[in-house]
Amino acid sequence: MAFRICTLDESEKREYTLTMFPRYGEKLRPDGGIIDSENDIRLFYYGNGPFREPCSEFQFIFDYKGVAMNINIFEKIKDNDIYYSIIEVKGNGQLSIDEIKPSLRDAIRIYGTRKYARHKNVSDMIHISF
Repeated sequence: MAFRICTLDESEKREYTLTMFPRYGEKLRPDGGIIDSENDIRLFYYGNGPFREPCSEFQFIFDYKGVAMNINIFEKIKDNDIYYSIIEVKGNGQLSIDEIKPSLRDAIRIYGTRKYARHKNVSDMIHISF
């Protein structure tokens, strides 16, 4: 898969409805994110933890070939390694976690690599368990 971080043209943007607290029902139309345009897979970061209280929980929209899901991911840093795991998945689609795992894992790896880009060999430090 060829994920890359990019902005979207106006014609490529899609509108999503958030299905998780605290922004339940809110409409979101991201300008860019982690995109695999060949396979129509997109990951957009939109939140960090409970309202007004930053934590190690991050909210994403994962659009897998037109089926949008809201995903909560937990991030833990331990011994110079970064660990990601899924907390919750909500969406209107009929996809199972097993169907989206490989693509979601690759997209989260790109997210973590970009987030901690200042560290040398950051891609070797990222561990994803789901």
